Amino acid sequence: MPTAAGQDPATPAADALRALVARLIAVQEAEFHALARALHDDIGQQLAAIKLGAMALQEEDEPDARAELAADIIATAEQTVAALRELSARLRPPPLEALGLEAALRWQAERLFRDGPRLALALTPLPHRAAPAVELACARIAEEAMRNALRHAGASEVVVSLSSAGAELLLEVADDGAGFAPEASPGSGLLAMRERAAQVGGHVAIDAAPGAGTRVRARMPLSGR
Repeated sequence: MPTAAGQDPATPAADALRALVARLIAVQEAEFHALARALHDDIGQQLAAIKLGAMALQEEDEPDARAELAADIIATAEQTVAALRELSARLRPPPLEALGLEAALRWQAERLFRDGPRLALALTPLPHRAAPAVELACARIAEEAMRNALRHAGASEVVVSLSSAGAELLLEVADDGAGFAPEASPGSGLLAMRERAAQVGGHVAIDAAPGAGTRVRARMPLSGR
């Protein structure tokens, strides 16, 4: 039966594509919302505190009080710079372009796991650099998996592995934490990992069970799509 002009045929492939695009948009909107909230709640409040401190400093004549106000302003400014660097790192890991994926993963992991669970890294050098889109997708998937382990798993150890098999890049992030029921509805973070892998022609598998930890495994072509 012919379809109306301008409409896609109602095929399973077209429906799957629409669902994929809808999920991707939802994930991106969630990321944008998180960044906007961080800018408003963290950066905005800290800049307001700096402004108020500077105004108070202008009106203060007592030397000790002026010195204390100046110290507070400097401390708040340093916190603001650190928060901006954190937001910048969330947009793109600094070592990725210059040093490559292995260095970026090490930097991400060591930054996130300064305190908390033990961290084990098994980063095997790749035969050659992956396509830029693949490197970025891998870095983002690893970051999301590590953040999930930190926030939700209650793990005592997290293992991050990177290797290659033929023309494929293999990433694994495993923790010994609380796990979850695989049949549970996936959150936006899990959807984001799957969508990022799919964009470069790869896929993500998540093995989990209540009380048995979580293992995130990603396979992506080194050359991308």
